[in-house]
Amino acid sequence: MRVCVAVAGSQADAEKTLRSKIEEDFYPAIKSSPITDDSNDEVMRLLQWIPDAVKETLKQVPLGMGEYYAELFYDLG
Repeated sequence: MRVCVAVAGSQADAEKTLRSKIEEDFYPAIKSSPITDDSNDEVMRLLQWIPDAVKETLKQVPLGMGEYYAELFYDLG
């Protein structure tokens, strides 16, 4: 299983980053959500996969700047 995570200054920018990194066949599977204090459980689980150093760096850049992208691979066999 392949999980791709993108964080950017806006939800639209995160989706743009994902689309630039993944194959077009996977576009229908893109799920995006803003990160807020009341984000759902799925968003909170994905945030746990982002290293703390990356989170701290993104907090320090001006709003709308900076992005993070990661691919995580899991062998479900």
